[in-house]
Parts: sequence; C-alpha cells; structure tokens
Amino acid sequence: MQLLVRVWFFFAKEVQCSEAVEKIRIPVKYEDLSDGVTKYRMEDFPIMYPHAVIHFLFEKAKLKIPPEHIQQYWNHHSTFGEEWARNPQTHSMIPLGIFGDSARVTTQYGATHVLGIFLWCFLDQLQ
Repeated sequence: MQLLVRVWFFFAKEVQCSEAVEKIRIPVKYEDLSDGVTKYRMEDFPIMYPHAVIHFLFEKAKLKIPPEHIQQYWNHHSTFGEEWARNPQTHSMIPLGIFGDSARVTTQYGATHVLGIFLWCFLDQLQ
C-alpha cells in the first residue's frame, strides 16, 4: 500500500511530508477466493503521529508564526473572557487545533476502535 501525503497551506502551497509517515503492522481479515475461507494476514498500515506532523511543519516545511501574532491571539481571547486564555504563562505558546473521530474495526483479535486525530494551526505563515 502506498500513501501519498501532502500538506496544503493557505494560498494552495503544497509541501510533501512523506517523512512524517510511519507504518504499523495490523491484522487484516479477508476471504480467500480460492477456498472461500475467511483468513487473516498482517499488513503495513501508514499512520502519521501528531507530534511527527507538528515537527515536520515547523522544522522541514519552515512554518513560521510571528511572536506578535501569537501574543495578539492570546490577548484577544483573554480580553473577551475565555478562561482557557487567561493564564499568562500560555501566551507564548502556539495555538493548535485538534479534533478526533473514531471508527470500529474488526480484526482477528476481535472488534476494536481506531482514533483519527486531526490538527490545524490557527496562525501560519509558510516561509
């Protein structure tokens, strides 16, 4: 299985990030067409760990966020009463969005759930 991964930034700038892709081996259920028996085989499955994506964006793709934009973001939300933005120790941290969703997957070991994690950066400026 080949996975082509691309990261799109504002203004449709495209950066290849295949180095952020890692593989895990998972059991996959299939029906053998030669004998009609349900079987299992181990396959490589590509994944992207959130920390690897963030590292790629800032180290390889050279995502830059001016410190004044970060400060403006925190000040704005703090001024408008957001509890999560009131701690001044967080005002130098880059805000990232995260969203997750799950799915039920059946393997030879039974049914399980997988979780997809989606990240986005509120403030970006690709150099």
